[in-house]
Amino acid sequence: MDSMSSVQRKGKNRIFDCELHIRQDMTVAYASEGYYQFVDTKSSLPVTDFLGPEGVELLKGIDGLLKEPKECITTIDNLNGKVHNIFFHVENSARMEVEGEHLYRAYMYDYKQLKARNNKAEEWLVKYRNFLSWSKLFFFEYNINTNNFIVYRYSSEKATQMVNADLDELFMGRKESVKRDFAEIEQMNRFVTYLKEGTMSFEMEFTKARGEGEVPCKVYGAQMRTDINLMIGVFQPINQSEEEEEEYFLKTSSKDAATGLLNKSAAAEFSLEQLRKNDGKVRWIVMMDIDDFKFINDTYGHLFGDEVISRMATIAKKTLGRRGIVGRFGGDEFYLFIDGIEEREEIRNFLKTMVRGFYYEFAPNLKVTASIGVSKYPDDGTDYEVLMSKADKALYIAKEKGKNRHIIYDEKLHGSYEQSDKHLNAVKYSISKEKKTKALSEFFCGLTVSGVDYLKEEGVLPAVCQVLDIDAISVCTDYGRSYVCGTEDHLLGRNGVYGLFQNERYLRLFGKDGVYIENKAAKLVSVMPDLYVEFKKSDIGATIQCMGKVDGKPHSWVSFSVLGTSRKWNDSDIELLTIVGKCICNLLDRKA
Repeated sequence: MDSMSSVQRKGKNRIFDCELHIRQDMTVAYASEGYYQFVDTKSSLPVTDFLGPEGVELLKGIDGLLKEPKECITTIDNLNGKVHNIFFHVENSARMEVEGEHLYRAYMYDYKQLKARNNKAEEWLVKYRNFLSWSKLFFFEYNINTNNFIVYRYSSEKATQMVNADLDELFMGRKESVKRDFAEIEQMNRFVTYLKEGTMSFEMEFTKARGEGEVPCKVYGAQMRTDINLMIGVFQPINQSEEEEEEYFLKTSSKDAATGLLNKSAAAEFSLEQLRKNDGKVRWIVMMDIDDFKFINDTYGHLFGDEVISRMATIAKKTLGRRGIVGRFGGDEFYLFIDGIEEREEIRNFLKTMVRGFYYEFAPNLKVTASIGVSKYPDDGTDYEVLMSKADKALYIAKEKGKNRHIIYDEKLHGSYEQSDKHLNAVKYSISKEKKTKALSEFFCGLTVSGVDYLKEEGVLPAVCQVLDIDAISVCTDYGRSYVCGTEDHLLGRNGVYGLFQNERYLRLFGKDGVYIENKAAKLVSVMPDLYVEFKKSDIGATIQCMGKVDGKPHSWVSFSVLGTSRKWNDSDIELLTIVGKCICNLLDRKA
């Protein structure tokens, strides 16, 4: 009785996963055991008798061979009181009835259990990646269709590629690299044959190894059960000393004791190993400092400071996932090497996600932010030291501009790189508060003496752009009809902004103070598509605009813009640009 109860309990908790092969009349030709247990004696009925309306509708639309799989969320009811919410997937089946009738293959997954199973699978993945990280094995994959051969090791749950090449080219090069005897060449040829013929399973040894990076090893290989064109296996080194066996970044001694991240030496070695591939693939070097960390230590104590570092390390590692590595360079300085992100906008999204994680980890009791500098391989260089220095320079600029931001290095914007004195060089290209105050004083004096005509003098507007850290300025007057002046690369306003002044939705964007602040112009595409088009023509990514009125009507207009990218304007940006913009508007409005 107890035994039966145990079986019943297990049956009740069984995951409802079924594979079905369905005839064109929607009856089931055959299915997995779980389906027959669920529908019991009603297995001869069409599957549509058990499915919810979404599943029935999906199957109704099938006529002949499917061009692509169909999926939906629906229910399955055994007509005896048991119901499952399921994810339902239907595709063509390679199997047919004896009479030659085409079958469809369907999968049913219990929807409620998918999340739990996904979490469990993620736990298993992390667990086994850790097991593999502690092993001394080299893993390989070979694709018969593409002839691509890959060798990798695991470290910190991440696969690090040692080889990624065409099999024939690789072993031809190996044979010619040093003088080989007959036994060595025979072993290489046998290994290649096993792979190319898709041998179900094999074992062998490389007893001699004299080329660079080669070691005597045992080889275990097999055909992938779910893909006969994929061969997998391991190289197990034989009689190798610990020093020869693995790179430093693969050893446990390479970890920072407080955070579990790679230490500075290990992170550098890993990065050099990746850059030496010279494959042209985009990679990013990221330097990151916690803002005002001394204040956190002094206020809350060093133990809490250590906790902040540990938790930020966890967030950075979790956000990055298996797209690279996170290292600690000491103190509150972190390093990221990213090799799984291609586009500039993607790296911005990643950084935004990570720093928001930092912020909300400690909110509302403590505001934790970070300053970040980024360089890009191969655009900014192929040498590790150069890339590091450019990322470091960008980090210093981020600090100088008020912290809590990231700067992606751009030589056009940030100046050329001088390796001899990178820190001073970085600061030189950012404007100090004293220089900014002096430059703005000269600007306001010029406006006072010469009026708006001062803006038209050569070099004035570019200098203002540099001081205010923006890309473009445009000024209009006469109720938006007349263009006064602007930087050469700013198209918006060159024909006046009278059309914009007639757009009530645009005017409502301005606050009572006559200022419109836009951090991300791209979001206007769905909110105000007509304004988005105007901004897009001028490549405006973010803008602060000021408007002056005469007799209650919009009269003057000044636009300060960042081109090609968004920007989160800070309080100091908004304050300074508003003062400058309102000053110019006031001068123009007095002339009316």
